Amino acid sequence: MLQSTMMATTKGQSHTVQGWFWCSLHCIIYTLCICLFLWKLTPLLFVGIFFSHFFIDKFSLAEKWNTLVRGRTFKAAQNETDENKKPFTVAFTCLVYVVVDNTMHFLLMWAVLYALNII
Repeated sequence: MLQSTMMATTKGQSHTVQGWFWCSLHCIIYTLCICLFLWKLTPLLFVGIFFSHFFIDKFSLAEKWNTLVRGRTFKAAQNETDENKKPFTVAFTCLVYVVVDNTMHFLLMWAVLYALNII
């Protein structure tokens, strides 16, 4: 809810200063929200949540996972030749990406919280 379009579209550009900046800013905002929700702001928790979120977003690990398992990728969706199927293919690929991305975020956040004996 607090991620701007600029953050969402620029954070994965690994070879630009803008990409690093927007991904870092997004992860700081996200981490602060999680720490405030947990009523616990410790340096170790901040670092754990920040970096677990950062690597997934910065390097588009959900897209890499989908490529690895031969799932739906944005590249394949954009290359859909049937113009009648393309809108559905792109929309469904977005849905699959969001589910994979959020699953990765939830699992890593659980691991950080479990490792720090918070849950």
